[in-house]
Amino acid sequence: MQLEFALLARFAQFAQDRTLSVMGACFDTLFMRALPRQLPPLYIVARFSEDEPTPTGSHLFSVDLELPDKTRRKLGPPQPLNDSIHADHVGNKVSTITSILVVALEVSVPGHHKLYLVVNGTDLAALPLTITISPEQ
Repeated sequence: MQLEFALLARFAQFAQDRTLSVMGACFDTLFMRALPRQLPPLYIVARFSEDEPTPTGSHLFSVDLELPDKTRRKLGPPQPLNDSIHADHVGNKVSTITSILVVALEVSVPGHHKLYLVVNGTDLAALPLTITISPEQ
């Protein structure tokens, strides 16, 4: 399985026709006035592909948070991915899976964090997330 893209957003959803809507996306820094703090839900949107389709729900997607001290913790239980098949530009069948995973994040330390995208227990990518203390204006 390969990761085609991944992004962090403030909100994402699929419409009834399976089009994807994403708002407040592509950021890698959050400014906080004080810590610790429980953040509003963050949405991780990821598209995966594989050469051979597999049964729906056979892949599990989860996210791990790496703190600045390099320790990691899971952000919720793994969720099954749902498959959709399309033809690529040369007519070969490819299975693509686009998933939205909502994570709750409590931040207690500033610095450089990473959100690891894990499928079936394997790290496929890491999204950087920097937490910065911003003085009150």
